[in-house]
Amino acid sequence: MIGAGRPEPARSASDEHAMSDNPDPLVAVLTWSQVVPVVLIVGGAALLLWAIWRKPAKPVPVSPGAPAHPPAGAEQIHTVMRDAEELAGLLAGQIDRQAARLERLITEADARIRRLERIEAATPRPPTREPAVDPLNQQVYEMADEGLPAVDIARQLNQHTGKVELILALRQR
Repeated sequence: MIGAGRPEPARSASDEHAMSDNPDPLVAVLTWSQVVPVVLIVGGAALLLWAIWRKPAKPVPVSPGAPAHPPAGAEQIHTVMRDAEELAGLLAGQIDRQAARLERLITEADARIRRLERIEAATPRPPTREPAVDPLNQQVYEMADEGLPAVDIARQLNQHTGKVELILALRQR
């Protein structure tokens, strides 16, 4: 019962083509996207079973007088291991040199910092003085402290309102 209360799933063009060519409904709904993973899984399982059940090759007997030569694969493994150990040694040497260089640079920087601190401590500082207040600014501050708005201050001092507002704004900083 295909249409009994459930909506049919959307079909792609390849699904429609497969259904029109093959009258068997079980085969008609299979698409490549469904068949390929199944084939790969079955093939992988068959390959795994073959690898487990195959008989191992018999080892070649070594005569007591003949020198024992490791197989070619073992030589490659030893070569790769030797190269890896050599590379690890080179990298460790480079890291050690860089660490020693960093230590030397840090020590030099600390010495320079101490020298600069001594120079700074020995240098007399000029006396700090408070900045001189402009007479116009002083008048604006006094009038603002009395509660006058910026427009009245500007009118009394014959200044632009924006200038008075700027003076008052800078005072707040």
